[in-house]
Amino acid sequence: MGGETGGSKILHARSGPSLRSRLLILAGAVALALIALAGISVWQAYRAAQNREEMRILGTAHALARVVDQEFGRVEALLRGLATSPALDPLDADTVRAQARQVTGMLRGGQIALGGRDGQQVLNTGATLAMLAAGLPLAPGLETVFATGRAIVTDLFSYPATGRPSIAVSVPVRRSGNGPPLWVLEAALPPSLLTEALAGQRLPPGWRAVVLDRSRTIVARVPEQEAIIGRSPHPALLQQMEVAPEGIVQGMHTQDGVRSVLAFARAPISGYAVSLAVPETEFTAARRAALLRTGAAGLAIGLLGLGMAGLLA
Repeated sequence: MGGETGGSKILHARSGPSLRSRLLILAGAVALALIALAGISVWQAYRAAQNREEMRILGTAHALARVVDQEFGRVEALLRGLATSPALDPLDADTVRAQARQVTGMLRGGQIALGGRDGQQVLNTGATLAMLAAGLPLAPGLETVFATGRAIVTDLFSYPATGRPSIAVSVPVRRSGNGPPLWVLEAALPPSLLTEALAGQRLPPGWRAVVLDRSRTIVARVPEQEAIIGRSPHPALLQQMEVAPEGIVQGMHTQDGVRSVLAFARAPISGYAVSLAVPETEFTAARRAALLRTGAAGLAIGLLGLGMAGLLA
């Protein structure tokens, strides 16, 4: 029996992880899952805040583009009212000139001219008789008004009577409102007309708005900066405007050297466009706020999970 006892082997059962260890592992896994979920929530909140800010400034750009069209529409309405004057057929130049000067008071420095199919002006509220006798051409696009009988808005050009940058709105003058155009009435507008119209929208401090004509030449800016009129915007903005009627461009610098986010939108009637620059620091403020709020909540959840794991340990 002693041999049997000496030759026997005592087997020890291996014990698995304790219940406490299993709970600790489970709590740690839950904590890590909560942290990962919080991270996803932070990213989603960041993107949602960015989208809201982009839609906000893009909506403002659209509103400003509509203001540009409304200003051109206001000038066109004034000209169409003048075009109904009986003094235009037959032409009574002195009476028409006096009536036109009354209208120019609502154009903030603009001039009104009347011209024929030969492209020459026969009267102008800001020109002398000697200047008219020497020959003053109408604005570009005259043939379009006579051919279609429709009003037009020109791009920026140098107005012959003043030599200054101007934008012209032209309407046809018809006999008794019917038939082919007899004359063209045009209003030569200073770019400051658009500047004042946009300034009336009271943009937030630091925001910059630029009006571009159809050739994408700068015609006005808010705040006003006359030195940039006639220039081209940044090539990156031009590239985006070639492929889309609206959009957002990140990481641009304004004429003032401020790194900004740009939103652009096209005016549906005139084809002009507005580019709106918002300082990048302001644009990212809402995103940072959302990031901090969601991040703080996620950190609290993660710490709670780790705390539970620590208690079980």
